[in-house]
Amino acid sequence: MRCFQRLWVLVTLGVLFAGVVAANVPESAFNKDPWPAAKEGPVKVFILAGQSNMQGHAALRTLEYLIYNAETAAEYQQWKDRDGRWVERRDVWVWTTDGNRSGNLKPGFGASEMKMGPELGFGWVMGEHLSEQVLLIKTCWGGRSVRRDFLPPSAEMPPAGQLAKELENARKKDANVTMADIKSRYGKAYRDMIAHVNDVLERLKEHFPAYDEKRGYELAGFVWFQGWNDMVDGQQREEKYAAYMVRLGQLIDD
Repeated sequence: MRCFQRLWVLVTLGVLFAGVVAANVPESAFNKDPWPAAKEGPVKVFILAGQSNMQGHAALRTLEYLIYNAETAAEYQQWKDRDGRWVERRDVWVWTTDGNRSGNLKPGFGASEMKMGPELGFGWVMGEHLSEQVLLIKTCWGGRSVRRDFLPPSAEMPPAGQLAKELENARKKDANVTMADIKSRYGKAYRDMIAHVNDVLERLKEHFPAYDEKRGYELAGFVWFQGWNDMVDGQQREEKYAAYMVRLGQLIDD
């Protein structure tokens, strides 16, 4: 009899504990798949470029807090199912330079798998707005400027005197540095951005097996999130960022 009593106590405690856990799980309506992969039309491709802010350094624990907090749960709970797993949107794909990761949109496509960036909110909005499949190609690296790293092809290179001084400083660390090495730094992130986008588009089926080659794709937008490195550049601050505005306009045109 005592064994049955103990078993009853354990079962009762188990039910109570399950009730407590369930109370902490958001009452999400998204346990079924609300976002099946789009069946018609070309894939809408958006390029998300920039530096660390575009990479995304927000910790996933911040999103979890918003999901489980009573005051914010209604706005964020769609990102988890009732079992506490991250929800994926199959109608929005993501590829990122950070580890060359790809897949359905979900939290974890930031600078690492434990972080998130603008792709999460932007992808959500585009997924809701468009009936076609969406693809976000992230090409972003921390600590990049438009004055040098993202310098667009139509922009002027720095004066010869400035390049010579950069070469002199560089040779203090490495005597084998050449002027070609110095010049190659200018526009490298821009060229890498273009190269990554072209490579992903050429291998869409490899990255996203559900891609239908007959439907194709089209470039639908370019999202730019950058500016810190240029902002803290003393030379640009002195000129009130006039050259930055010119270069940014050239980048957009190019």
